Amino acid sequence: MPPSPTLTLHHLLPSEAPSFVRIRISALAPTINKLVFQPDGPYSATITDIENRVRDWVGQKCPLLVVKDESLGGEIIAAAKWRLVGGSGKGIKIRGLTEEELDEELGTIPTPWLESDVELWNGLYGYLMGTTREVMGRKAYWTLDLLMTETVHRRRGAATLLVQWGCDRADEMGIEAYVEASLEGTPMYEKCGFRTVKTFVYDPAKDLGKDVGYVYECNAMVRPAKGM
Repeated sequence: MPPSPTLTLHHLLPSEAPSFVRIRISALAPTINKLVFQPDGPYSATITDIENRVRDWVGQKCPLLVVKDESLGGEIIAAAKWRLVGGSGKGIKIRGLTEEELDEELGTIPTPWLESDVELWNGLYGYLMGTTREVMGRKAYWTLDLLMTETVHRRRGAATLLVQWGCDRADEMGIEAYVEASLEGTPMYEKCGFRTVKTFVYDPAKDLGKDVGYVYECNAMVRPAKGM
């Protein structure tokens, strides 16, 4: 569906980091946050830490994007984090990854939060990183690390605006784009040109004997480089 006419796309400002984190926590609370924050997180200290990381990402020119609803006084209703893998330099030279860089990118599971269940965390990131490594290897590509929309503002086209930004950057560079999509989000990505190349299911109750009331079902999806 075309985006609502009152929605506008912007780069995140450092002062907007709390809004970015608020949406990240609320939008993902029924799903992946059940695997990341256990049992009652996130703690206030973790929220502060995430806000500081978001500000650091902005300072490092990492593409953090938000959609604002101008009819609500510019309220942020959706957000995303895109990242270029295998590019470097001011002119962004596309070169892919060396084996050492691949290990640095996908070889080490990130440190969990204080309130995280370490076993759940390691299982989730083991699936995600292993799948990315298998599908994308040493290629250069744009990857969508985060995408979230406030529940009450879904199906208004905000996610499409955020996804299309990364697709446009990938097309400009002639490289692929990669996402790990929920089953619910898969049709939207397909409309943007992504195709499922692998599906995996992370079921903590089955895999670890820990029932958190959520099973992570994911499609690894690739959007071909322009002209391919």
